[in-house]
Amino acid sequence: MGFTSHTSDRRVRDLLDELNDKIGVQLYQFLDGTLLVNQRLLVKILEGDVYLAGWRLDDVASGSSAYFEFENPSGSGVYANIITIGLIGTGNGRVNMYPRDRYTVNASGTSVSPFNLNPASGKSAKCIFRYGGTYTLGTPAVRQVLPGGSRIRAVGGIITVDVNLRVPEGFSLLVEIVNQSASAEDFSARMMWWEESL
Repeated sequence: MGFTSHTSDRRVRDLLDELNDKIGVQLYQFLDGTLLVNQRLLVKILEGDVYLAGWRLDDVASGSSAYFEFENPSGSGVYANIITIGLIGTGNGRVNMYPRDRYTVNASGTSVSPFNLNPASGKSAKCIFRYGGTYTLGTPAVRQVLPGGSRIRAVGGIITVDVNLRVPEGFSLLVEIVNQSASAEDFSARMMWWEESL
């Protein structure tokens, strides 16, 4: 049985090698040999529909929270597809994520202009990324730990959440980072998404 599997694997490799020799480059591979791992994302970037936004909040007091909100406002005319959410801090934090039905906005945060990953397209984002603000919070949908640290003994790292969340009009997502360190620390969030017409 092991012999048959080995022979079958070798035959498949031989067929792929033969096909690649005829094609000249591998499927989903650039001429320089780089593999293309997310073809849809590349197409959306070329079409000018992918955006990046982020912010850093400095000196968040011990026990206090840093807030980052993503909103696809009513009437935007688009679906947003959040690809990744990246979080990092100089200190330890607890991360809570709340969908729109689990928090109330008391005072909106400050909006940040998203960066189009194809600036030549001339397109602007319909969705909004904010930092700060005040909120009444319910039960988080997602809870994570953000390990922090700085200097030579840093143990921290970036939490990257590959959410692939499809966000309809009128929906938003709030990310809260609660500073668990004994001192004031810096925390930042970055989101990447693409937009497509309804």
